[in-house]
Amino acid sequence: MKLVVVATDEEYRIAKLRYKHHTIIKTGVGALNVYMTLKYIPRWVKIINFGFAGSNKIPIGTEVHIGECEL
Repeated sequence: MKLVVVATDEEYRIAKLRYKHHTIIKTGVGALNVYMTLKYIPRWVKIINFGFAGSNKIPIGTEVHIGECEL
């Protein structure tokens, strides 16, 4: 199972088009909102954190794959 996590309405709209066969959850902006939303999700569930980010070096519209993060 893969879970797609987004923070905003706009990210949710885009994620619904891109990840049609996945469960998508909107958490709201901020670490506390993410924690409160995901605290009961089992640790074995793969999470795709989909959203916008700013950069001075990466051109606007570029998609970046960050990799894996484990706690």
